[in-house]
Amino acid sequence: MGNHYHKKCLTLFFIVSGSAEVFSKNLKGARAKIEKIKLKDLEGVLLNKYETHAWRFLKDSSFLLLKSNKYNENNKDIYESVVMPGKKI
Repeated sequence: MGNHYHKKCLTLFFIVSGSAEVFSKNLKGARAKIEKIKLKDLEGVLLNKYETHAWRFLKDSSFLLLKSNKYNENNKDIYESVVMPGKKI
């Protein structure tokens, strides 16, 4: 899931049970590099504005995905940016 960023909202990705890898890159950094974070039960990551993100589940998982702004069909605030090749928004 992922390969996009948001200009207006923060995203919290939290693993309730299972495991995942999160790939992120801050687009505002002059020499930003891709970071890979492994999450397991009861771990999460806060993704900032202008931080491209994608995740891959390593096994069956339950998760929470929380955003600071409500989704708006007329103003989606989703901008494509590949951080994990082969995956789409």
